[in-house]
Amino acid sequence: MKKTVGLISILCVASCAQNTAYQAAPQPAYQFEPVYYEYDMPPCDCVAQQPRQVQHPRVMAEKVVPSEKKCCDQHQYIKGACGITDTFALQNEQYYAAPAEIITYVPAQPEAYTLAANRIFNDFIKETYGIYAKDHDIKVFIDKGEAKDKDLPKGINEGVDAFTKHLVNSSTFKVADAKDEADYVITTSADWFDTYSKDVPAIKYTMQMADKSGNIVGTWSQIVRRADNKSWL
Repeated sequence: MKKTVGLISILCVASCAQNTAYQAAPQPAYQFEPVYYEYDMPPCDCVAQQPRQVQHPRVMAEKVVPSEKKCCDQHQYIKGACGITDTFALQNEQYYAAPAEIITYVPAQPEAYTLAANRIFNDFIKETYGIYAKDHDIKVFIDKGEAKDKDLPKGINEGVDAFTKHLVNSSTFKVADAKDEADYVITTSADWFDTYSKDVPAIKYTMQMADKSGNIVGTWSQIVRRADNKSWL
């Protein structure tokens, strides 16, 4: 009996020793994986937020401007009996030209506005059906286009002209010659369309239709982008 109790005591001591040794063993610290955020984190009052830089690509071109020819300053004056004579007038005039100058400018791009106007017209006809279907004598006045930025390419009114021709041939609305004769007024504007990820020039072309009271009946927009081959899509 004593042997059995002794054996049990020895086993308990060994088991406790093993548990103690297991608990005392150092555990490796867990390494957290870094977290990467695809988008900007929300602003924090404790950290100064740096504004994100927006790209503003523009349509620019270069051209060579020849300088104006200037006359060589070879005047020689002779004092004679008849007064002072300029001998340069008696010679063949000689001219020289300064080196040509290369300037950067904004080229006209009417095809961009025409493309946008053609696309808008299709949506315009569909969405205004409820107006012109009731009365085919409804008149609209189409105002001139407005460029919202001074460095936009020229040619916005060619887009207005393209829209007007489509409307005349559509047998829907009648185009009025004056604003006070019209039931509705259509205005056109264009502005640059800038995004964070864009690296090509893009123009947002917008047309609005308002009634006599100035209430907006509809707004239509198209964004056209300039491709690498200089065409607009």
